[in-house]
Amino acid sequence: PVAVWVGPNNAQAASGAALVVAAGDVSGMAPGATLGPVHPADLSKPARGAKGQLQRRFEQRLLTEDNIASRSYFEHRIDASAALSDQSVAFVTPSLAEFLKSLDGREVTTPSGAVTLRMKSDEVLVRFHKPGPVRRALHVMSSAALVYLFILFGAALIAFELFQPGFGVAGVTGGLLIAAAVYGLLVLPVNWLAVALLFGGLGLMTLDVSLNGLGIPTAIGTAAFFAGSLWSFPVAALRPPLWLVILGAITALIFFVPIMTVVRRQARPIGKAATRALVGQNGEVRSMLNPEGFVWVSGALWRARSEDGSRMRVGEPVTVTGLTGEVLTVVRPAEPNGAG
Repeated sequence: PVAVWVGPNNAQAASGAALVVAAGDVSGMAPGATLGPVHPADLSKPARGAKGQLQRRFEQRLLTEDNIASRSYFEHRIDASAALSDQSVAFVTPSLAEFLKSLDGREVTTPSGAVTLRMKSDEVLVRFHKPGPVRRALHVMSSAALVYLFILFGAALIAFELFQPGFGVAGVTGGLLIAAAVYGLLVLPVNWLAVALLFGGLGLMTLDVSLNGLGIPTAIGTAAFFAGSLWSFPVAALRPPLWLVILGAITALIFFVPIMTVVRRQARPIGKAATRALVGQNGEVRSMLNPEGFVWVSGALWRARSEDGSRMRVGEPVTVTGLTGEVLTVVRPAEPNGAG
């Protein structure tokens, strides 16, 4: 027999969790908990493992109890008193312990026949199980709104990194955000054509930045990004709110037009004369070199690497000794003669 309790008081059992309640042989709720709606759970695809067992149990009850699918929580969110009145749950108890006490002596009907539950405290061992931190994090990452933000900010960070010398923290962070977004897209019902439209719009805006243009590719890219944002998640209950989509499109436009245009125009190729002029210049560490980071030299921010691989703290003075590509090689300035 499977018994299900929905709690504590602020708990909500919706979608798949509401199906767990429907599949249970006996169920209860905390007074302040809510149940339903089942939508947008999808039973059209056969499931495997524990989810498949849940689905088969639910289907067996659906076939044997004509009124189960007509209960109010299948379409609406209801409170404990409503769930008790339409027999969606058998008990309303303030705690799991009280629910277990209520089960003692109750007869339930299972696929194998009638069973009388024995829940004496000296006969039952109660154990609790929670998802680990990794599973909880993956659960959070399956939110459509969060996936949308991951795509937006991940793509922005990668685009920013593309116009910088080398590949640093922004690019790595953007890659991790896109990876998290891909996980969310794989576990959520999505319209892949719309997802392609979303990424294509971001790509067009990045291309226009690389061409130093603010024309047709940016306009088409913005429209494609907005349309893809609206249609990527076909289930209405899972879609990001409209205000978030509008705000995301405005944010993308602001980032790729004024911000990235300025970044692109400042990232000019360095001539040999300018390279020679940088050698010997003094500067200051702006983000810790370990051994690579950023330094401020000749009125500009440069990616730099310590020559001997040592760590340099923010604010330390440095001297440029060379340049590889567009990454400066720096050392701590020599002590003045007679020092110390």
